[in-house]
Amino acid sequence: MGGFVTRQGHHPIILPSQLTEEILLDIKATKVQDIKDKSKGDAVSKGVTLLQTSWFLVQILTRAIQHLPIAALEISTVAFAVLNLLVYGLWWYKPLDVQRSIMIGPGPEEIEISATSYRQWFSPARILKFLKFVVFGGSNYYPEKSISVPIIWAGYPEESISVIWAGYSYQFEGAGFMMTSVVASIVACLFGAIHCVAWNFSFPTSTEQTMWRISAAFVALFPSLFSPGLATRCIQDGLYWESLLKRFRFLRYIELFPQWIYIAIIVTGLPLYVVCRLVLLTITFTTLRSLPADAYRDIDWTRYLPHM
Repeated sequence: MGGFVTRQGHHPIILPSQLTEEILLDIKATKVQDIKDKSKGDAVSKGVTLLQTSWFLVQILTRAIQHLPIAALEISTVAFAVLNLLVYGLWWYKPLDVQRSIMIGPGPEEIEISATSYRQWFSPARILKFLKFVVFGGSNYYPEKSISVPIIWAGYPEESISVIWAGYSYQFEGAGFMMTSVVASIVACLFGAIHCVAWNFSFPTSTEQTMWRISAAFVALFPSLFSPGLATRCIQDGLYWESLLKRFRFLRYIELFPQWIYIAIIVTGLPLYVVCRLVLLTITFTTLRSLPADAYRDIDWTRYLPHM
C-alpha cells in the first residue's frame, strides 16, 4: 500500500485530524530520499513516456493541418493520450508501486501487514461497494478503522465546507465527494468529446458512422448527469438552500430534478455507457479494414524546414 501508517494498528494517515504533533514530527523527520528510494520509476522513465505521448499528439495535429485522413483508432488513442498526460502531470511526484509503508507515531512497531493483492482489490464485494459509491455517493470508509485506502475516496460523507458569497454564508455537505465527482465528470466528458472529433470522418459504412456518432455523443454527455444529482444532495441546511434560491432563481430547476430520477438515470445509464464504450472500441478496429488511401501517407515534415 505504501504511504504513512500508524505503528499501532497500521492505520493510514490521510486526514488532517490525524496529524498530531508527534506524527507531524515523524513525517518531517522522514527524508525525501527515502521516499524516492521506494519508487519503481523516476523522472527519466516518466519523461520518456510523456515525450512519446506528446510526439504522437503532435503527429495527429500535423496530419490534421495537412488535411491527411486520421483513423478512428488514432482518435481513440488521442483520448487516452490526453488522459495519460493528465495522470502523469498529477502523479509526477507520486512514488510508483510502493509496497511497504512508513510506520510513524507513538507505540511499538507491530508486524507489518502485506499489501493488498489485485485479486482482493477487484473482488465482487469491492466492485459492489464502488458501484454503491458512484450511484448513491458517500462512503463508509474510515481510516482510523482500516489498514488500506480505497481506490476512490474523497473524505467523510458528513464533512462540510462553509462558503461566504455576497454576504451570505452557505454550508455544503460532502464537499470532497462533490469536488471529486465534478472533476471526474469533466474529465469523462472530455474523453467522450475527443471521440466526437471523428463525427464527419470517413467510415466504411453509414451504419458504423451512425453507431460511432451515437456512442461518442452518449459517452461525452452522460458523465455530465452526475452534477445535477450532486447539487441536490450537497446542501446541508434547508435555510441556506432557500437563501440560495432567493439570489439565484435558476437553481429552482434543480429542485424539479428529484433524487429518484437521478438514481434511475445513473442505474440505467451506466450499462449503456459501458455498451457505448465497447462500440467505440470495436469500431476503432473494424474501420481498419477499409481506410482511405491517403491514410497511409506520411507527414511532409520538409515543409516546416527552412530551404536553401
